[in-house]
Amino acid sequence: MNTTTAPQTTAHTDPEAQSVFDAIEQIAATAGKKDKEAMVLKAGTEMPLFMEVAKAAYDTRITYGVATAAVSVLVVHHGGQTPDEPLLLNSPMVWGALARLADRHLTGHAARDHLQSLLNRLTPAAGTLLVRMLLRDLRAGFTDGTLNRAFPKTLPEWPYMRCSLPAKSHMVAGKTKASQLAQWDWSKGVLSQLKADGMFVNVNVSSDGEVSFHSRQGQPIPNAVLGGLADELAGTVKPDTQTHGELLVCESDGKPVPREIGNGIVRKLVAGKADQPVALAGGRSFRGLAHGPSDRPPVTPRLLLSCASRSDVVVMTRWARCWRSAVVHH
Repeated sequence: MNTTTAPQTTAHTDPEAQSVFDAIEQIAATAGKKDKEAMVLKAGTEMPLFMEVAKAAYDTRITYGVATAAVSVLVVHHGGQTPDEPLLLNSPMVWGALARLADRHLTGHAARDHLQSLLNRLTPAAGTLLVRMLLRDLRAGFTDGTLNRAFPKTLPEWPYMRCSLPAKSHMVAGKTKASQLAQWDWSKGVLSQLKADGMFVNVNVSSDGEVSFHSRQGQPIPNAVLGGLADELAGTVKPDTQTHGELLVCESDGKPVPREIGNGIVRKLVAGKADQPVALAGGRSFRGLAHGPSDRPPVTPRLLLSCASRSDVVVMTRWARCWRSAVVHH
């Protein structure tokens, strides 16, 4: 599929979409990170549609349920006859289709056929932008981070609380390991916890107690694939908090299976490519460290235990008062 536009040769034009496409191509042709950010700021300030296109492409909370292979067979028309019913990119029909894809009211062959019918009516620039939104890549060499630096809090950021020793925590850049260790007040105790080596997950609990799961990149993990974990956490975790942890797949005796096996099972469940594994379903577990509301610094860590089988899996945690005791525990 060729997604590079040709000069407009028909009466059907979409100046707004063309301007957004041209801006994206100019950003793509620019090498400097700061220069790209300045161009994103300029384009987003001057063109509201640019922001809508960028958010549709880079908001990780949104998934369209259309495989790359399915998008690759779509055809963006270049020139030729003006369609009987021309369509602008910034129209309710286009954005309504994206919304129906996101909530899975439009799927499968019906989704493919509907998308092609839209592309048949869009200009080359508009059609190319639609395809790139579906692929979640504007091919401009900037990311969600660039957009958030230019327009703070446009897209959700997914913080990651790294549990590691000072030399690997990047808390004191440029300092030696010894000097970083000295930054910690061991007399007050440092929380030491064995690493649960599974798939990292964010658990967000809204102010009304609704639980949602997201990957490190912010991609949603359907509650249904995690058994009764959402209901269990709803009664355990305080509202308006975010919890970080690991999804583990365990044997019937509670021992986690190797990471590559467990994470493979979880990924297949999330992608809808496997049924819940009967032999392992009772052992799926979660552990994490509770945070305060997502827009505030983390509060004092506390251990959270839960699993689908209602039998707690304990992650060994202790307070270390010196470097040696932390190493022994680890």
